[in-house]
Amino acid sequence: MLEALMYIWGAWIVFWVAIFISGLIFPPEYRTPHHNGLWIVFPEGWDDGLTPEEALAVLHHELAHVRRGDVWVNFARLLCFWPTSRAERHRQELRADDEVEDRVALGTALWKLSRDGFDQFRAKRLLGSQDANNLTSGMDEHQRKESE
Repeated sequence: MLEALMYIWGAWIVFWVAIFISGLIFPPEYRTPHHNGLWIVFPEGWDDGLTPEEALAVLHHELAHVRRGDVWVNFARLLCFWPTSRAERHRQELRADDEVEDRVALGTALWKLSRDGFDQFRAKRLLGSQDANNLTSGMDEHQRKESE
């Protein structure tokens, strides 16, 4: 019985290592920078519409993931049949946000780049009392440039 479980666990590890390697060789299409476990990937044109300060804040956010080892923690958990939940991935994003010194630049970058409610929540959290109308006009301008 134990031997069968070891074979199953070994197959599980081989499967996820193959998935990880295939993601490095044939990366999925990302619109925003991300850390894939080996390096930080910057898709072409990801910083269109961002100020240099905002782009630097995004880089610092990704470096926080590298320092914290988030990708490797998630991968190790997966190999132990304990995949990282969406809530934990969200906590990882918030902790990486908190390590960035220029919270305003990261918040406005997130607002411009965001495509989901969680990123918009993060932007509002980082910006605190920033005027929501300024954010909306900045987002409209970014979307207009993107559609051209």
